[in-house]
Amino acid sequence: MKYAKSFTDEGTLIFPGFAEQVAYDFQCDQKRRSGKGSITGLDPEQMRHAFKRGQMRLRLADGGEMPIVVIAHTEGANTAFFEIQE
Repeated sequence: MKYAKSFTDEGTLIFPGFAEQVAYDFQCDQKRRSGKGSITGLDPEQMRHAFKRGQMRLRLADGGEMPIVVIAHTEGANTAFFEIQE
């Protein structure tokens, strides 16, 4: 599937009891309802916790938010990969 838009910036990863600044890079459809990307910036332990949590929200630099699911993370790394869940 080809995605129409690509975004790279900084935002906030959010789930109950947690809100931390991250860098993101993702590609999505015009309405941000489907897509995939990566988040970077948490320490490896926080990233592992986010991966185990799975569902969360990503607040973008433009103030918008979107639901994401972390689908992959390598132990000890500060990057994880996600899909948009709309």
